[in-house]
Amino acid sequence: MASGNPWEIGEAEYANNSRIFQVLTSGSRLMDSNTARNALLKSNLPPAVLAQIWVLSDLDKDGSLDVREYSIAMRLALNCIAGIPLPPQLPPSLLVVPSPMSSANGMGFPQNNGLTQQTPPMMGSYSLPMSAPPQPPMAPQMSQTPERGIFDGRQCENWTIPHSNKLKYCQNFNQLDKQRLGWLSSQAARSALGLTGLSTPALAHIWFLSDVNRDGKLSVDEYCIAMQMIDMFKAGNALPKTTPPELAQMCGVSRSANNTPEIDPNAPPAQKSPALKTFEDKRMDNFAKGQAELERRRQILMEEENRRRAEIEKREREEEARRERERLEKERQWELQRQEELERLRVLEKAREEEERKRQAEREKMREEEEEQRKVAMEKQKLKQLQEWSAVTSE
Repeated sequence: MASGNPWEIGEAEYANNSRIFQVLTSGSRLMDSNTARNALLKSNLPPAVLAQIWVLSDLDKDGSLDVREYSIAMRLALNCIAGIPLPPQLPPSLLVVPSPMSSANGMGFPQNNGLTQQTPPMMGSYSLPMSAPPQPPMAPQMSQTPERGIFDGRQCENWTIPHSNKLKYCQNFNQLDKQRLGWLSSQAARSALGLTGLSTPALAHIWFLSDVNRDGKLSVDEYCIAMQMIDMFKAGNALPKTTPPELAQMCGVSRSANNTPEIDPNAPPAQKSPALKTFEDKRMDNFAKGQAELERRRQILMEEENRRRAEIEKREREEEARRERERLEKERQWELQRQEELERLRVLEKAREEEERKRQAEREKMREEEEEQRKVAMEKQKLKQLQEWSAVTSE
């Protein structure tokens, strides 16, 4: 059963860590430093903080983590994401972790046997293989006994979020999600939840309950769950020890992420279950889905662009054909006008020639008449001269 103490590891959490550990190590008993480094880097915590987590969780200082040490490291990382500073040494409650047993259910789920080990001495010179040497925490360890216990108050029977409240929470989420990613990083969520004025243990427990899929960030539904718990806690209600089913169903699960999963004796081994995915698997799935969505949108844009180009080319071809028709029509009209002008000129030329022939004929006629008159005049002159000559000779 999960506890409200952020410095304790519940059975369900330990079982989930054990399954992830088996997947990451391929069934090995120890997780090497590279695998542990990659797992811790997904928390997006500063390298100095991750180095301190490594120092605290690597109990035997062998440079690798067993499942118990891995669970401690994951719990410390979740606490840091929730804003709880690292302690100078591990609290005894973190060393009380369930031990793996397979006889109870045949599935290898760990159970709590209550064994406690002493905290090993601190080794300040030991550093995480992936980053700088550990640094002391920035603040002293928070008190384990706040003024009001997170489980103190009225027990709420129905945690369903009213529509008006959910609308308000979604509006707040959209204001915080400025890049429209659909989720808030641990830093952004921690800053937003820190403004509510609740104690650090309360906020850590609320984070633990609202981060249903344990991906270190809050979706819009998980943010609504966190804000509903904050408002209910401020109103005097006690926080639940596990995520209420009506809230967990908002994130697509039928049981709280903090509850012990129901065991089917006939089910296949957990490490072979297709539902078991690490943070990296989920990230890769989301990446693949994102790439598929981008490809789908790219195809849509390409189709739209191709249609747009085809339409433009069609309009250009139609415009070119129209301009060609207009050019040919203009040429035809010009040719008609030219032929008409030539015909007009031919008619004028023919009329001029006809007029010229008439004038020539008239001139020729006048010349002939003048020649005839000249001949007549000459004949008269000769006749007169003959008459005068005859008269002279007769005398």
